[in-house]
Amino acid sequence: MNLWRDRNEGQTAPSLVRRSTTTNDNFGLDVLFTGDSPIADIVAVHGLNGHRESTWTTQASQTNWLRHFLPLDLPNTRILSYGYNSRTHSAENLSVQSIYEHAISLVQDLCAYRRNTKTETRPIIFVAHSLGGILVKSALIHSNLSKSSHHSIKLYTSGIAFFGTPHAGSSAARFASIALRIGSIFTKTNTTVIRHLRENSPWLHMQLQQFNPISSDFQIVVFYETYKTKIAFGKGVTLVPFRSSTLPGNPTSFSIPLRKSHTELVRFTSPSDSDYLVVLHQLQALVAQSSHIVQENLSMSRAPSPSTVSASLAPFTHITKHPAMTLPFSLPLQPNPSFVGRTSELNTLDNYLFGSSKIKSSIAEQSKVVVIHGLGGAGKTQLSVACAQAHKQDVDAVLWLDGSNEVNTLLSLRDIAQRLIDAARQGDTADDSRSSLLSRLPVGEFLSSAGQLSTDEKELAKISKILKEFLESENESFTWLMIIDNVDDLPRYPLSKFLPQSSRGRIIITTRLTAATQFGYSLELGQIGEKSGVQLLLNAASMRTKSPTDLEDAETVASLVGYLPLALEQAGAFISKTQMQLGKYPQLFEGHRRELLNYLGHSQVSVFASWELSFKQLVAENSDAAELLTLLAFFHHSSSWEGLFVPFASNSDFPSPPPTHDKFQWLRDVSSSEFRLGNALGDIFSVSLAKRNTRSGNIYLHPLVHSWGRERLGPKAKKEKLAQAVVAVGNALEWAYTPGQKPNKAVREFISRVVPNADHCMTLVDQEWDADMSSILLADPQSAKALFYIGILFQNVSKLKQAETIFAAIVARHDDKPSVFTPLMSANAQRRLAHVVNLFSRYKEGEALLLQSIPRLVELVGKRHPDTLAAQFELGNVHHRCFRYGEAEGLLRQVVENDTDASTGAIGRMGREATSLLGLVYKHKGLHKDASLLLKRVIDQASEEDDDGAAHLLTLKYRHALILQELGDWKVAMETYSEVYAGLKVAIGPNNPLTLRTANALGRVDCFLGLHREAREMLDIAWKGQEALGFGRENETAQLRTLFNIGVLNREEGLFSEALDCLDRALRAEMALHGPHAHSTLRCQTELGVLQAARGDAAEAATTLRQVLRSQLAHYPDSHMEHAQTRTALAEALVRLGPTHTDEAAETLRPALEFVRASLDPGNPVRLRVELAQAACLAACGRGSEVLDETRRLVSLLDSTFGLKHQTSVRGQVLLKDIVEQMGEGETDGSI
Repeated sequence: MNLWRDRNEGQTAPSLVRRSTTTNDNFGLDVLFTGDSPIADIVAVHGLNGHRESTWTTQASQTNWLRHFLPLDLPNTRILSYGYNSRTHSAENLSVQSIYEHAISLVQDLCAYRRNTKTETRPIIFVAHSLGGILVKSALIHSNLSKSSHHSIKLYTSGIAFFGTPHAGSSAARFASIALRIGSIFTKTNTTVIRHLRENSPWLHMQLQQFNPISSDFQIVVFYETYKTKIAFGKGVTLVPFRSSTLPGNPTSFSIPLRKSHTELVRFTSPSDSDYLVVLHQLQALVAQSSHIVQENLSMSRAPSPSTVSASLAPFTHITKHPAMTLPFSLPLQPNPSFVGRTSELNTLDNYLFGSSKIKSSIAEQSKVVVIHGLGGAGKTQLSVACAQAHKQDVDAVLWLDGSNEVNTLLSLRDIAQRLIDAARQGDTADDSRSSLLSRLPVGEFLSSAGQLSTDEKELAKISKILKEFLESENESFTWLMIIDNVDDLPRYPLSKFLPQSSRGRIIITTRLTAATQFGYSLELGQIGEKSGVQLLLNAASMRTKSPTDLEDAETVASLVGYLPLALEQAGAFISKTQMQLGKYPQLFEGHRRELLNYLGHSQVSVFASWELSFKQLVAENSDAAELLTLLAFFHHSSSWEGLFVPFASNSDFPSPPPTHDKFQWLRDVSSSEFRLGNALGDIFSVSLAKRNTRSGNIYLHPLVHSWGRERLGPKAKKEKLAQAVVAVGNALEWAYTPGQKPNKAVREFISRVVPNADHCMTLVDQEWDADMSSILLADPQSAKALFYIGILFQNVSKLKQAETIFAAIVARHDDKPSVFTPLMSANAQRRLAHVVNLFSRYKEGEALLLQSIPRLVELVGKRHPDTLAAQFELGNVHHRCFRYGEAEGLLRQVVENDTDASTGAIGRMGREATSLLGLVYKHKGLHKDASLLLKRVIDQASEEDDDGAAHLLTLKYRHALILQELGDWKVAMETYSEVYAGLKVAIGPNNPLTLRTANALGRVDCFLGLHREAREMLDIAWKGQEALGFGRENETAQLRTLFNIGVLNREEGLFSEALDCLDRALRAEMALHGPHAHSTLRCQTELGVLQAARGDAAEAATTLRQVLRSQLAHYPDSHMEHAQTRTALAEALVRLGPTHTDEAAETLRPALEFVRASLDPGNPVRLRVELAQAACLAACGRGSEVLDETRRLVSLLDSTFGLKHQTSVRGQVLLKDIVEQMGEGETDGSI
């Protein structure tokens, strides 16, 4: 049986940063990345209602591609983000600047920053979204016309990437203008900005006329949306259609579609996002061409003098060459016919080696050395071949050296010297001076009688020294490009002695070793872009004609092998040989990954064989590095880091017997030595089998390296290494969950970084599960304990199915393996399993587990231990959820008593949890003020111990907000829910059930306060998140609450049919789940009655509400607040039935009126509604004069509480008008 079956991977719910406050700190330039020897500035400018950070950031993962992805893919750029106030519907800090004024500010800020950083001559590439594109064009128009330093911005701008910029105006702007007029009642608006964006706007046309003459000076790419953007009432529109996003009259620009809506056009979820790769490819091209374009623009902007040209360009191709001193072009490798892409890297080589790059080499100022380094199979050699092909006419000779070891390099140098001698002898020179070659290359003593140079090792060293001096000689005009390929043995290879230093030579070194970058300019090769990868695959597969399906299948295959060039060639060669359909390759790859990645095809070495060479080097030099690399293959490929290796320590609460054997001894040793761990990682990085993500600090393995690290192992070794990874993760979690460990921000961040690694480990366990895996993991105390802590992690991050599986396995196996699973671990697994099944609303099962675990825990650790208290609290929670309030109160009081310090009176963490739940019990008994006081007390104490983001403190505040909501303190409840929701998203994740319940509660409060748009937004988040979790009854219960609140919102907005559908579905489900008399069932029936009255069926509403009130009084006699709300709704329905029912209405309302006046403050919303219903009742009886002043008072309070346009306020205004008209005073009352 598979222990891990029925795993629920879960889905990430949408995340929303709510009610963020904009400050002036968000305006101006923000440096996102300073760059590694940057050759260009990328300046991002956001759009309408945008923000310099959030515009480019995904909501779910809070990932800003400019900050998190682009620095890794374009490290040779500086990345800036510009912020300005373009908001059109915010009431805070609204800017009244026009677009042109914003543009001038952009130019001023950019000029000042570049001047202060002494980078005024660096090329600029603008990345602009929506309105930001119009602002950029305005900035360039201003710069072009300026005679001050502002003119430099236009001169040094080389490229622009427009994303959804409305060049010809947007029809949606007209809609926005209307929406803004409606919204202007509550907020300020910048109508100047919107007026400029209207379709066929004269301002836009004028801007186009000014921009077109200078647009040809820039390389321009336009990205446009293909998905509609949802706006008000669920309507979807294309905000900036293709015709509006294109640049009229500009033939040099080209347009690219992205599979995104307007607002998501500049948000990318991951570095492998297909749309991001499309954008990246274009930006790489813009960066590669930037220097060339700027130089052309500078030359056109003034008549350059010869000295200026010489100083600014000095191209290598202009060096005067001796016409007769040449060698025929010859390479040991043939160019790869499948080679495509690498445009950016080729441009970098071209600019640095043969252009006007000002980057200095570390060898000497004369030298131009580029070190191409990266993972085996990245295409380093083929890139150098392509560079040599492109420049073979620009040099007298291309010199190729085998750099794999010193002997091979010496032999390569000997062959070059031989070629020079042969060329001289064969009369390739027409110049008499060339006949004296041997006098300038004095190797005659090493020549045989046949004219061949010696291959003796000692003489080879002398020949190489002579050749190096010849290449360095300033008396020679001989120009050359030297390629030293496969320099992968640096510790035993004195590379520096083979590098000539000459202004007439250029050197390319290819290597897997990052240490080689000390010899020259670093050019790292990784995977290639999506389009290039697809084309390389199709070329290698010999597919001349391609259907749309072929292209889609090619994208799938290219993504599968991680866009690694050698892997793409191997895949293409296999497809070509077997004539296999592209669409069938992925399935074959999953089953035969090892064989396919060892397939040679047309290559001399396979992908896996290439990495095995590096691995053998690690084994020889540092066995720790080899062991560690293999272990990293069992963590997440881009989320592991040193924090996973925590020194092993015994946890006194879970004492484990010593391991049965030493299979984890290496892990113990390396985890306890920071030096060994760091040294091993350094060696792995040095051979390019992994690298550090400089932004996150994580370790990154290419997905294929990640796979190879596991595939190279045999079945038993793979399982043992996987167990080692499980133990490492569990040990790290044991440290984080150590009793007494304060759950501060640092600990929470640590745990969040462990999650993807634990998830990947357990996914592999699931795949590898069999009897051997079971014996390895479940027969050893260390791995068993690790599983327990991984179960806790999954429980805490809402991976509840996985947590249930782990805890159930521990509970089931305790009797079989008492030496492995300690009694305390087993009892705690029972307790935690009960918590998980209770979340699924399997309360009977949870109660049975708790009744078993509590006595065991009391016996093992005592009644005051946190584990015992947690189990008792969970049982009290079961009673509370099953409406057994008396039993719940008794248990919870016991927890509070046992967790209270007798000397100080301080309540512990579980005591505070129990107190807060007691508050909810009191709420159901009608003791709302007592409940609120209880919650305030424990929140104050918790605030002293926890930081604001602690889940414990946030949970207490959530429960307090529930009580505030019942008390009618809706605004404070809303503020509390907002704080809790924002905190829980960080503390426990956006898709945690509690986070989603908070979003639902926040939506309910927003609805009550008349904030319907905000309510719809939050309820939508809650519904989608709960739907994604969809794993059991508890989630159904939570979703029913959300469905109920959506029904209420629909009713408030007058969508009666939709409201009826939601409420009817919720009621039927509540009846089935909880029975006819449950609180939630009766709440649905009450709202159904209110809806019936709103639709005009007062008689049916009265019948429904009478039935609800009878049930409430019978089953919940102490729930006075709920009684009051039902009585109010019933009285309002009766008043609508006419004078014959006013007496019943008054009698129905009397107890409610007494309760609210005795229990609630005069301005409380619930009290105001009851008193308003009383006034309406008396007015219906013809007694309006008695309540005129009272009604005026109520209307004033309602307006200040809810606002003039809230339905309750409007109802009060209508009632006051009716009373005044009833009294004949309508003409004299001017306040209505």
